Amino acid sequence: MNALALSQLACAAHATIVLLPQFTATSYIDAGSALSLHLVDGGAAMIAMMLRETGAHGARRFSSVEFVRMGSAPVSEA
Repeated sequence: MNALALSQLACAAHATIVLLPQFTATSYIDAGSALSLHLVDGGAAMIAMMLRETGAHGARRFSSVEFVRMGSAPVSEA
């Protein structure tokens, strides 16, 4: 449902959607860094996995990101 809702939002806003063949934290970080994304989206577990990768990918920044959207699962403080 998360992907469907965001896809509909992106289409309504005439935005570009970047789809990866499968999720890995590294590929998501690489794509986000290379494409200067303004919004990133994912499930809470996906965002947590990316945050754990900051040591290996510290030089890759999401400086263009203005919004982070999470869905599909509750978000815990951890």
